[in-house]
Amino acid sequence: MQLLRQIWTDESVSDEVKTTAEYVVNLREKIEETCLLARENLKKASVRSAQYYDRKAKPRSLKPGEKVLILKPLKTNKLELTWQGPFEVLEKLNDFDYKVQVRRKEKVFHVNLLKSYVEREQPVTDGTIPVAVVEEEEEEVIVSVVVEEDETTNDDIFRLDSQRTIPTFETKRTEGLDHVHFSEKLTQSQRTEARQICADRLDNLTDVPLTTNLTTCRIEVTDKKPVYIRPRPIPHAYVKMVENEVEEMLKLGVIEPANSAYNSPIVLVKKKEEGKYRFCADLRGLNDVTVFDGEPITDVQHLFQSLGKAKYFSKLDLTRGYWGIPIVEEDRDKTAFVTSRGQFRWVNMPFGLKTATGIFNRMMRKLLGPLNRDDVYHFMDDILIATETWEQHMEALKAVLQRLKEANLAAKPSKCYIGFDQLPYLGHEIGHGERWPEDDKIVKIVNAKEPATKKQLRAFLGLTGFYREYLENYSTVVVPLTDMTKKSLPDKLKWSDEAKKSFARLKRMVSEKPVLKMPDFGKDFVLRTDASDRGIGAVLMQLHGEKLHPVAYQSKKLLGAESRYATVEKECLATVWGVQKFERYLYGRHFVLETDHQPLKCLQRNPTNPRLLRWSLQLQPYSFTINYIPGKDNLGADYLSRIN
Repeated sequence: MQLLRQIWTDESVSDEVKTTAEYVVNLREKIEETCLLARENLKKASVRSAQYYDRKAKPRSLKPGEKVLILKPLKTNKLELTWQGPFEVLEKLNDFDYKVQVRRKEKVFHVNLLKSYVEREQPVTDGTIPVAVVEEEEEEVIVSVVVEEDETTNDDIFRLDSQRTIPTFETKRTEGLDHVHFSEKLTQSQRTEARQICADRLDNLTDVPLTTNLTTCRIEVTDKKPVYIRPRPIPHAYVKMVENEVEEMLKLGVIEPANSAYNSPIVLVKKKEEGKYRFCADLRGLNDVTVFDGEPITDVQHLFQSLGKAKYFSKLDLTRGYWGIPIVEEDRDKTAFVTSRGQFRWVNMPFGLKTATGIFNRMMRKLLGPLNRDDVYHFMDDILIATETWEQHMEALKAVLQRLKEANLAAKPSKCYIGFDQLPYLGHEIGHGERWPEDDKIVKIVNAKEPATKKQLRAFLGLTGFYREYLENYSTVVVPLTDMTKKSLPDKLKWSDEAKKSFARLKRMVSEKPVLKMPDFGKDFVLRTDASDRGIGAVLMQLHGEKLHPVAYQSKKLLGAESRYATVEKECLATVWGVQKFERYLYGRHFVLETDHQPLKCLQRNPTNPRLLRWSLQLQPYSFTINYIPGKDNLGADYLSRIN
């Protein structure tokens, strides 16, 4: 108003004082000059910056209408850049700048922030998000997950269509050479030599599983109808554990997101380590329609009988062995399972698959077979090296590690034991030409409380039965216990005095830490057998020094009809049964049969009893000499059935 008043009234002011109108005009002129100068400087700075920015830019030509991905920060995390899109190119401004339609706005982006977008060959199914394969360029990453919105969630990512591969990131190894166990009894030179051999193959001594090139896993089914089993609810205490396992397996690349008509529930199997569990899928439904693989597994007894003269032992345990075998693409959907994060399928062979044992054992034969060595053994993923000399041992170790490299397999360093004179192996301690039960298993048996149910009792008998070949009279001692597991009896156990005595005696027998000698096939075997009213037993022995030492024990509870045999028939039954049990040791070689029953000598003549005649014919393929020994000297076999 003051400005208008001055203009309208033509109010005069001194020359030293400017009117408001003059001030405004002068200020406007200065602002215009300043803006012009700023634009000129901005243009110069832009040219200078563009020259620097375009110097490393790669020439790429994008056409109007073409779809692209834009490298932009997430709204939820401005420090995290992701490829977003697709968006449409509107105009090419120059060799490096393009105008792009971003939703309702037109924006200009440098070509460094743009990637070509390739449409999927097939449409995306409901419940998934769009997926694209970005062309790979030098020193740049392939991106295969694209979202239509700025925000993405973990749940969205895990609903990807199963026909595309999600990039996985190999986890870093946490174990190395320092985690390998070397025997303290080795000399300094031996230890140095062994460490150097392991150091040369350190890529295959890692706790990160590798994928082998030896074989693949195929799942043949008898019914083409998909097997779908409803997921089981996961206890809240284990939800986080399951999520962590899934995340770890995704990083390792052993599973991937799926969209399958198959489904199997998941289970957590407790490991030996306190508080740790193994993530498994309950594949019993799939196993019911899977064609069986008849590949045999390694005979443990044959393995042990080959170790009698070994003085050096090494053991290597493959890193998550089953996970090293890839499943063929067309069979992966059959292994699908569901967690709270969505549906996944196995890329590599899981635990619990019906054919997994056969497939894995066949792979191990392919792995170690070409070595053609009689000092390298395996049972599933446990490789054992057993030699008489150190030179042979290092040669075998080097050969095994070389085969692991060729097959792209890994052994876990913390489970590798090198150069020991005795080792735990398959639940046994082996060394010095002997074997005996592992100490921790003995402690479990000795500290076991009286089972309260039949299920608990069967578990206890299963554990003790694993070591039955160490225990004299095992079958007879456990008769009162096995009788308690009959179907006609209630599930809740009632302990009689006889059962309590049997339970205590069994634990006492195990606590004495029985030791068996490894068989020496350069020496003769002695077989002692005996029978009682309750059972029969046999002891295989060999002479070491001036004393006979047991190689193995066997015993059997007599059936109802067998318990009514005549004494001579029971003794003959014990002999025939014992010879058949130890056939692997006795067939094709001469042995001595010692018994405290003289009438057994009739087996080598012509018995008139039809049953004895039949048993005599069964013994014809064997070469043996029968020696009579007094009952007081046949303590081992006689003890097998005469105590309650």
